[in-house]
Amino acid sequence: MRTFESDLSWLFLCASPTSNTGEFNNSVVFLIEDSPDGSVGVIINRPLDKDIAEIPEFSDDPRLNNIEVYAGGPVAMNELKLGAFILNDTSVGSFHYGISPQKLLSIIDGPYEAKPMAFLGCVCWDYKQLRDEIDAGLWFTSNVDMETIFDVPPEDLWRELLVREFPSLSDLPSPEGNVKSN
Repeated sequence: MRTFESDLSWLFLCASPTSNTGEFNNSVVFLIEDSPDGSVGVIINRPLDKDIAEIPEFSDDPRLNNIEVYAGGPVAMNELKLGAFILNDTSVGSFHYGISPQKLLSIIDGPYEAKPMAFLGCVCWDYKQLRDEIDAGLWFTSNVDMETIFDVPPEDLWRELLVREFPSLSDLPSPEGNVKSN
């Protein structure tokens, strides 16, 4: 829920096609929280080609082993956080982040469609920094649409949102290579 007029929580923050270098190239950040105290989000289109089973100290429950791990951002990159997008549990869906393995299992076993994910790292800004970066054209925002998260493969998400917000860019060549991180 937005708590103040310029709250950007629950938006997709997408790297501008004009800022195509660096660690945020073609990134899509799900902005979890935005307040005068700062902003935090996770990159949701950078799977690491690994799942939780490859992180032996994390999970003893084999039902979690196939959850894909994402490069969530450059802050706290050695910290694994579990999360899940849930479709149709509310009018707009929901997102849970930093939850326990037991809570994630209850979401997976629950009555709603869930997309469980694991994130190494996150993205953080102070209040002014994020707005300055948006004003400078480094990012564009797009309203969150849960169906997009569930239906569009991570490697296609950035382009999907770019064309949704800027239809005139539909002829722009696709990014070279894959957005997967190594």
